[in-house]
Amino acid sequence: MKPTLKINLNKIYDNARIVKDTLDKYNVDITSVTKLHCCNPVIVDTLMQAGIKKFGDSRIDNLKNIKDIDAEKWLIRLPSISEAEEVVKYSDISLNSEYDTVNVLNEEAKIQNKVHDILLMFDVGDLREGYFDKKDIVDSAKRIKNLTNIRLRGVATNLTCYGGVLPDENNLTNLVKVNELLEAELNTNLDIVSGGNSTSYTMFREDSPVKGVTNIRIGDTILFGRDCTYRSHIKGMNKDAFIIKAEIIEIKEKPSIPIGRRGFSALNSKPEFIDEGIRKRAILSVGKQDIDMDMFPLDNATKILGGSSDHLIIDITDSKKDYKIGDTFELYMYYTATLRAFTSKYVVKEFI
Repeated sequence: MKPTLKINLNKIYDNARIVKDTLDKYNVDITSVTKLHCCNPVIVDTLMQAGIKKFGDSRIDNLKNIKDIDAEKWLIRLPSISEAEEVVKYSDISLNSEYDTVNVLNEEAKIQNKVHDILLMFDVGDLREGYFDKKDIVDSAKRIKNLTNIRLRGVATNLTCYGGVLPDENNLTNLVKVNELLEAELNTNLDIVSGGNSTSYTMFREDSPVKGVTNIRIGDTILFGRDCTYRSHIKGMNKDAFIIKAEIIEIKEKPSIPIGRRGFSALNSKPEFIDEGIRKRAILSVGKQDIDMDMFPLDNATKILGGSSDHLIIDITDSKKDYKIGDTFELYMYYTATLRAFTSKYVVKEFI
């Protein structure tokens, strides 16, 4: 049996409804981030049934998967000039921080007889992408206003992904003020202030909204029912929408500490071990090429010991279940593990 990723669509739907209902109270809309599941059309359809109408991905190849779906498509990674043709063709909105790139998008939009919408990224402190100086963003916006096939819709920011800076009233209010500054300088209305990702959802869930934020780009919280600020499960939401099952290919009792002079293991790690004596271990037919260790066994009497590119080792000593060779073993997955599983051609995807 090939490793199989089981995707529970009802649990994703339920999570999406909870998030949408929360944000609807504040008139904040959602751009559902789809990069984890490679913009899978089945999952996108489930999210649309839950009322979500905007989808964002960092890769144009993923957006191609939903090219025929009637929804607004965002490219949420800064566009590459070399991909300008496909950016205009497959995305409705792109996030930008370089005038030169926007100018190329404008020329391509002319060729395709389209008007391409953009948001300008402004860095409020996490120090990844975006303008950092208000004068710079105003100067670029004024030049962009003269482009015939580009429409500036507003501003966006990214938080927590690089510097770990959390969204708060100060930095998101700063973003709102940047949008207001651009409106005044350009004498126009800009309708989108995209205030970060799943970590920003915490503020709304705790009834601490920032006035002026109109959009949040959310992936993790919808898919895993997780509060990304505190890295904790949100009560009432589903954390087990993604479960991987893999076949047991070996069961042996072995020491808990490797024997002999040790250096680095596979994939450049240098693991540490605790002496727990002889332990009963099961090896599964899946490894780090397909998944990450960001997982937890459904059998809570077992634990992950580690793995290599093709093997995952589980301690089954304390389990009440009598595992046999050929049995399947299941683990529920968080973000990084699921991301790898979706991008691996060696993992079967099964919708339930």
